[in-house]
Amino acid sequence: MSAATGAPTESRAWGARPALDGLRTVAVYLVVLFHAGASWFDGGFVGVDLFFVLSGFLVTTILLEELSSTGRLSLLRFYDRRVRRLLPAAVLLIVVVSAVSLLVLSSVQRDLFIADARAALLYFANWHFLNESRDYFGAETFDASPFLHFWSLSIEEQYYFVFPLLLWGAWRLRRVFKYAVPVVLVAIFAWSVWQQVSWAGQDVNHAYYATSTRLYQLLAGSLLALGLFHLRHRATPSPIERCAPVAGFVGVVGVFVLGTSLIDLTPSARGLWVTLFAVLAVASVAGVQRHPVQVAFSQRPLVYLGQISYGTYLWHWPVVVLLQQFMGRSLVFTLVVAVVSTLLAAASYHLFERPIRIRRIQPQWRFPVIATGLSVSVVAAFLVVPGLLASPVKPVVVAASDGPVVGPENVTGPTPEIDYVEFSNTRGGPERTCDTDTIEDCAVHTGEDGPTLWILGDSQAREIEPAFANLAEEKGFNLYISAIDGCPWPLGMSRVAAPDSRERICQNQKEQLPGLFEKADVDVTVLIQQGRDGRLFSGQLGTEVGGRAVADSEVPGLYRRTIDRTMERFGELGVRSVMFESAWLPPDDSDPLACLAARPRVEDCAVQAPTEVSTLDRIYRAEARSRPDAYDVTISPLMCPARPVCDAVLDGIPVYRDPRHYSPPILDARREQIWQLIRESGALRGLDFARRTEQ
Repeated sequence: MSAATGAPTESRAWGARPALDGLRTVAVYLVVLFHAGASWFDGGFVGVDLFFVLSGFLVTTILLEELSSTGRLSLLRFYDRRVRRLLPAAVLLIVVVSAVSLLVLSSVQRDLFIADARAALLYFANWHFLNESRDYFGAETFDASPFLHFWSLSIEEQYYFVFPLLLWGAWRLRRVFKYAVPVVLVAIFAWSVWQQVSWAGQDVNHAYYATSTRLYQLLAGSLLALGLFHLRHRATPSPIERCAPVAGFVGVVGVFVLGTSLIDLTPSARGLWVTLFAVLAVASVAGVQRHPVQVAFSQRPLVYLGQISYGTYLWHWPVVVLLQQFMGRSLVFTLVVAVVSTLLAAASYHLFERPIRIRRIQPQWRFPVIATGLSVSVVAAFLVVPGLLASPVKPVVVAASDGPVVGPENVTGPTPEIDYVEFSNTRGGPERTCDTDTIEDCAVHTGEDGPTLWILGDSQAREIEPAFANLAEEKGFNLYISAIDGCPWPLGMSRVAAPDSRERICQNQKEQLPGLFEKADVDVTVLIQQGRDGRLFSGQLGTEVGGRAVADSEVPGLYRRTIDRTMERFGELGVRSVMFESAWLPPDDSDPLACLAARPRVEDCAVQAPTEVSTLDRIYRAEARSRPDAYDVTISPLMCPARPVCDAVLDGIPVYRDPRHYSPPILDARREQIWQLIRESGALRGLDFARRTEQ
């Protein structure tokens, strides 16, 4: 059919575009550099955004060409190709990583990843990590999951499942409405952008992980595919195509700059901007006109790396997680991650993925292939992977101990024979919130004639509940607790990094305190929280829900103002306040419990005590000196009697549940000493206890 009839000429027909593989190379190595800790690429996560645009573009182009040429859409053919393209490599990686984890990770670490692996295999990982409130940008910490990166693959799979049905329906509607396809795509695109912008101001994790908030990037690629599809099917080239070289240059430079540390933007704003530049870059290199940008990205090394980019993306993050057990972040670490990931991806591509992908499948076998692929994922998710990760065996390969040198007063000897996984899941008390109508939800022990204590705080308050519950019964006082994970107790302070829904619960609870204290006739409140300063908590604190975080340099001032306000308010209510100083937790976020589960001797897991008093503790001490109803207590010396080196085990009990919490059993075992410290602070002076065992 000639061009005069309106059909595309052969030179303008859709075919392979090697430069698109070159763009994939840019996308995947931006992500690799970001995850490997390359400081110049703090925005490298935008490589995922570029992947989304590319995926939306390519899938839509394939579907439109099929609809245009046949008037039909073979969903079985489409799903068969997706299954053979994506599932084998993903299942292989997850099973291999789970097996390797047996060799290098402790049972405590592996237990954290069972649900992650299952979510990855069943492609709902983005919602799983969102529900777990797992912070993508805190993924270098102790609990980093080797399957965290499957959140993006899950979004793509969800898109692949629904989008062909949506496009096919819109295509058929063209009979009654000519512009059905673009109108439907634009409408969903606009809705997704609105979702992204709305959630970015409420919950950064939701904005990053949710399918609805990231769909616009895939649909940006779909809309681009629709536009180029119509241009290819014109009788003559469009004048727009003359802009391809400039668009390509602007697009590639824009993506690269946004992937670096040169521009300070929120993840949401960065994603919106990079989508625009990605569309320009893809549009430029996907055209038929040859120009320098297209030629540059069509070079064979870039094309090859792009062809194996899916495998590189799959392998690079587990390599980061496993290697950081043995290597510190450095330029060498980054290079090792990039090289090892690429080699593993190449091996997977040639030995496993490509043979499955290129095999010709007869139409009657498509459904069995799809069913088999999905069944393999389900079996791996519920049988194979949990069987590997839940094994109690100690790792064979462990990093050389870099802990402090223990002294003669430190505990030495074999690690206790306990179920470390079960121990790690011991949280103390549940999260507790209440109002004046439901105050019984915060009641732990009541009915005594003695005074009333109210514990207020975050997860570190939860861990001490069993100890105080026993003390309440032994000493004869009433006990209430309101404890919310991640909720700092000072009035007027908000953890803006938390989802708005969580932070509103926190703020509402603090607003209820005057009424609750009055109704329960509270005498003493015990205030416990994790100190949220330092690198791990940068950008977390502010003054209002949904507001902006204060600068790190302003955090001490924020603590002073809000703690002073809290002490004044509680004093007006006639309530004495006992502030527990910051726990002496392991430096660099190391995990003593995981260490005990991996190593044969307890001294290998000892941790260095802090050498200086924290800023927050200085504020506590200043408040205690300046107010007659404020008291300061530090229980950490009880947990670290051999300072300057803290033991990981005392009296056969692990001291730490994880890097941010003491274990509830050790706190309960030390409860009498904790009570003695509170009594010595003066906070209990003059109170009438039914049982005077504290005297």
